[in-house]
Amino acid sequence: MTLDKNKARRKERLLKRYKALMKEAIAFSRINRDMSTQKSQNAYRILDDIEKLGG
Repeated sequence: MTLDKNKARRKERLLKRYKALMKEAIAFSRINRDMSTQKSQNAYRILDDIEKLGG
């Protein structure tokens, strides 16, 4: 039970981080394309972590 709870919490935290990074990437896309690319790549890495957790 506890393991599932921890997994769910981790997934929730990763999703919040993913959403924040994507918002930053969109904001930076108007200013600095390199920074936008870096933020979106980080966001997609987080998505991969979420998939590994089973979601």
